[in-house]
Amino acid sequence: RDTAHTILSHSRSSRSRRSHTLADMTSQPLVPALLTEFFGNLAFKGLVTSVGLVATGLECADGPEGCSPTTPYWATLIAVFFLIPKLGFATGGHFNASVSMSAAAAGKLPWSRLVLYVCCQCAGVVSAMSLIRRLAPAQYHGHVRAPSSSLVPAQAALLEMGFGFLNTLIGLSADAFGPRKAWVVSSLVIAQILASGACMDPTGALAGAYFAQDFALLLEVYWLPSLFGAALAGLAHRFISSRSGAAAAKKKKVS
Repeated sequence: RDTAHTILSHSRSSRSRRSHTLADMTSQPLVPALLTEFFGNLAFKGLVTSVGLVATGLECADGPEGCSPTTPYWATLIAVFFLIPKLGFATGGHFNASVSMSAAAAGKLPWSRLVLYVCCQCAGVVSAMSLIRRLAPAQYHGHVRAPSSSLVPAQAALLEMGFGFLNTLIGLSADAFGPRKAWVVSSLVIAQILASGACMDPTGALAGAYFAQDFALLLEVYWLPSLFGAALAGLAHRFISSRSGAAAAKKKKVS
């Protein structure tokens, strides 16, 4: 596969700092939070795309015309694996519209902020792709492609919805993984990508689509189903949390 925009999500911090979670987003001032979403998404998607293009250049520099590199896919997976803990969790940013949707549905992010977050995420993606397109050698532009699937659109949409649900539910439950939660979440994200090929990140899909100027199926396969799955995950997490809290309160009252 080419530079992978079918891979992205989530977050964490270094050992020396407390790891941020989605619960923190309700207490962050609006302007710093929006700047985090803009510049964080610019950096995240920009770095992933740049790593893929560098890998393409190294593999195809002396190769025949029409080179089909294989290293960019694995290089971008590695980049995502490290960026999730070191950029995402470290800043508390979402950098993924599905993550923001699940946080809002779970009651961890005000609905009034959701649209602003997603707008800033998209603006960061567009800025990153515009800059890279201007700087990268033209012969490598064709290796950054819009997301695609071998499945028919209806099946691809169901895949995005299902893994969008699972991926964001994992993110909402990150605290259950203990002090290594960022690396656990990152590992689970990569495992889902390898197992399914799903994007699980509407803004990640936008990155490839905008760079290639190919928006076919972007909305109906990579945005709406993923956001719907994320909303279901948020509601499920909210229901489970309320039941657990009620059970704990009842047990404490009895004791």
